[in-house]
Formats: sequence, C-alpha cells, structure tokens
Amino acid sequence: MSGAVRPLLGMGVALTLVAASTQPHAPRLVWNLSASAPPGLYRIGAREGLAVGDLVATRLPAPLATWMASRGYLAAGAPLLKRVAAGPGSTICRNGARLSIDGRGVAAAQTRDRSGRPLPAWHGCRVLRSDQLFLLNAEVSDSFDGRYLGPLDADLVIGRAHPLWTRGG
Repeated sequence: MSGAVRPLLGMGVALTLVAASTQPHAPRLVWNLSASAPPGLYRIGAREGLAVGDLVATRLPAPLATWMASRGYLAAGAPLLKRVAAGPGSTICRNGARLSIDGRGVAAAQTRDRSGRPLPAWHGCRVLRSDQLFLLNAEVSDSFDGRYLGPLDADLVIGRAHPLWTRGG
C-alpha cells in the first residue's frame, strides 16, 4: 500500500466508526483480539432467529466475567465471540474430556490452561431449556467456551457477529 493511501484509509475507517457510533440504533462494533474467532472487527446485529452455526457475541454472568478477567482470559466487559452449537431441546453431555451434542462427539476439553491452572469442568448430560444455548468453537481446541461453561442463558447473547475485517481475511 502506498504511503499516501494508508493515512487516507485510516481516516476513512475512523470516520466510518464515528459516523456509525452517532447514528440512532447504530450497529454495535466489536474488535475481537481472541484467537477463538478470527481477530478483527465485527458488526453485532440482531439476536432474533439465531440458528446452530451462527457466530454470536455474548456477555457472561458477572461472577464468571470477573473470574475470566482475573485470569487474563478476557478484558473486563469484553464480549466473547462463539458459535451456537446447540439450541433448545438438544442434549449436551460432558463425560470426562469428551463433549457431545445429541450423542455426536463434537469436541474435547482440557483440564488445564496454558499456564497450568485448572479449568472449570461440568459433568453429565443436560437437555437445553427454551431459554438456553450451548456455545462452542469446536475448531479451536483451546477455546474457552461451552466445554467449560456448560449451557448459557440465551439472554446473555448480544447478537450475531458479522465480520467486517479480519486478520488474514
């Protein structure tokens, strides 16, 4: 990129972000730094009509968010970007390290994080209620997601995450 184009591109992005933030009902923008989803800028849209496979931005219950921030997993108040892996009526199970959804193996959990600290674990099977979702980035082996959190209340989901710009994409 030429030296003259880079500052213009930067100004254009900045003006777009400022304009979007001043519009009523403007889409929410999130900069993802986690490797659980491609790092980059995402627009957060509506949460209505979520389906399995959708990438969503979600909050966490306050005690869990505080715990994650204390371990350096996530900045305080930052949303997580995760895929909807299962919805109401699905049976999710964790037996040892193995996770399954409706009897199909989908991921494995780890017992310790990169620093050697123990990770939370839940065990057994649960049928998701009408107000619950199971969020899992199965393709990322060290993603902090449903492997450790179990099901989450659907009300914690902010909305669908749509990539605007991601590293490498």
